[in-house]
Formats: sequence, C-alpha cells, structure tokens
Amino acid sequence: MGKNGDVASNHIRVELDTEIDPLIGGVSVAGKVYKKDSGAMVHMRYLGSYAVLYVMDGGGWYEDERGYRSKVSKGDVLIIHPDVGHRYGPAPGQHWHELYLVFQGPIFDLWRDAGYLKSGLWKGESQVMEEWGKELEEYLKMYAMNQAHLVSALQLMIAKLSSITYSGTKKIRRDHWSTLAMKQLAGSDRDLHEIAGELGMSYEHFRKSFKKEVGLSPLQYRNKQLAIRAYHLIMGSEDSVKEIARKLGFYDDAYFSKFFKKYYGVAPNEVRSM
Repeated sequence: MGKNGDVASNHIRVELDTEIDPLIGGVSVAGKVYKKDSGAMVHMRYLGSYAVLYVMDGGGWYEDERGYRSKVSKGDVLIIHPDVGHRYGPAPGQHWHELYLVFQGPIFDLWRDAGYLKSGLWKGESQVMEEWGKELEEYLKMYAMNQAHLVSALQLMIAKLSSITYSGTKKIRRDHWSTLAMKQLAGSDRDLHEIAGELGMSYEHFRKSFKKEVGLSPLQYRNKQLAIRAYHLIMGSEDSVKEIARKLGFYDDAYFSKFFKKYYGVAPNEVRSM
C-alpha cells in the first residue's frame, strides 16, 4: 500500500506443473494481477513467450511497437507474441485486474501460423467475453498441476476466442472468402481445385491469395490443421495410432508416422510414452 492507500500492483501466482514437454509446449506462468494508477508499464517489453491476458475488471490502454494503440475495457483479451514489443496498463485514475497465462512451444507456433493466435487486442460482446473468462479461469484451477490437460484446454479457449471476437478495431467478416476456405480446409479432405471453384477463383489465384492472407498455402494450412487434429486424438483418446491414422485418411502407417514427426519431432507412439 502507498501513502495514499493506492495499490500500484498486487500479484497472485498460480502453482503449476513444471514438467513442460519441449516438443509440445506448455504454460510456464499464470496468475492474477491487480494494478492501479502507477501500475502501467513505462517501457516496451519483449516477453519471449506467448501470453493471453483477460481483463477481469477495470480498463486502460495497450500499445505495441507496430504503432497499434487502443483503449482496453473490462472483458477484453490481449494476445502477446514473444517477438512483439508492447506495454499496457491502467489509465490515470483507473484500475486494471487481469487473469494471465504465459505459454510457449511448437503447438502454439502452429496456432500462430494458422492465424488463430494473432497479436493484439480482442473484443466481443460483454456477456460472451465474461463467460469465456470464467471458463479460462476454471480450466486453470482444474488443470494447473497437469500440463497436458492445461495445454489442451488452452488450445480450446484459443479456438473459442477466434469465433466470438474480432481483432483490433476492425471486425473480421465471418463470410469472408478466406474464413470459408479455412473452414473447408480444416474440416475435410476435399479437392483444393473444387474449393477454389466454389469461391469463384482459379486454383492458382486461390493459392496465391490464400497464402497472402493467411501466410501459408492451402495445402500447408490443411496439413498443419491435420497435424493438430492428430495430436489431439493421440493424447485425448484411447484409440490405437493405427485407428487414428485411418480416421484421418492415412492408410500407410509409416507415412503417417513420418507426417506426424515432421511437425512434432517424434513419432506418434513416442508422444504417448512421454
């Protein structure tokens, strides 16, 4: 407490399972922070990891080295990237109460590459965002001492976030061609030329436009989504690796193992034995 009774910053950390698999990733730090007045950051910070911050109460501002600055309100979510300088905090006379998780690893790099983990401010309808924040907090309480479950829960919350919010100040059009294409690519093994045709494009135009928009070619995006699905099935079900391979459309076990190892560095059977 200060002389005038103001609290600059109170920090409560959550005890976590410290056994993080470097081939997958995990949550390294989590907790709640309460800031008031002088609790705002003065200099740009490079975190070196990803972070998600849910503003439980209060508000303030956020800015990063890319020139982006925005007002932050209760219910908003900040996604921080390891390599993006940033700072944030309460405005004068305001307070800021946040729930945060700091995380890293190859599995989250995949989410970033796929466009679901964009750096910056995410907003949505107040009631929906409040429910999202409560669910995130509940998962943290349930799985703090189990990294595998916590990583799976965090991925679920990232996926939900992208469907209930818009990024920055410009709302994402849900009928945008790239959003439709991403859904088609992630949920089916349909021919890429057929998808391009339904979007009114030649395949070459579709391929170039998709890569410009998403950062990956349609085939690269599909394969990364397939790798994520494979990991979830391997870690979240009792099906054999062979059964999972068949579910995902692989009929050559050696090829499936090679495909999986390309993304995670180990064979499917090795992941379960870790």
